Amino acid sequence: MPIMVRMPCLQVNELDSAVTRAAEQPQRFGLTAEEIASRRKWISATRRQIEGMLDTIKTATAARVNPAEEKLHKANEGFLQGEGGKQQLMMKQQDGQLEDIEAAVTRLGRVGLTIHEELASQGQMLDELEEDVDTTHSRLRATQKKVLDVIKKSGTTTQLGLIVFLMVVL
Repeated sequence: MPIMVRMPCLQVNELDSAVTRAAEQPQRFGLTAEEIASRRKWISATRRQIEGMLDTIKTATAARVNPAEEKLHKANEGFLQGEGGKQQLMMKQQDGQLEDIEAAVTRLGRVGLTIHEELASQGQMLDELEEDVDTTHSRLRATQKKVLDVIKKSGTTTQLGLIVFLMVVL
């Protein structure tokens, strides 16, 4: 059977395969059970129509007896079948590659979420550190002010010099 005649059969088979895959995860494709059943019914009816047309074509071409034409026809069909097989193999390989890409993108998405969570956590820790530094800075200013008040009340800088000298020595 010529490849051009079989092409609709292949396409219907591809549709059937797609519906079968979609039926495995209907919510992913937004399909209801009724819609899947309707699509399978359409595929079945279309397949019967194609088979009827193929029978008609076989009957019409059976009268052809020219051996040279038949030989050319078989050679052409062999070539087309080989090319169709190559295309099917390439499509399967591409499907596999697309699935690998999908898995990689999913992993990257998870890594991105993990990085986001880590950054949020570290941002919170930095905010807490900033509050602690502000509190410590305020306490240090208050202590410096008290030390200056003590120095002013003591009235002499000699005591201050002695305190600094003792701090350096000790």
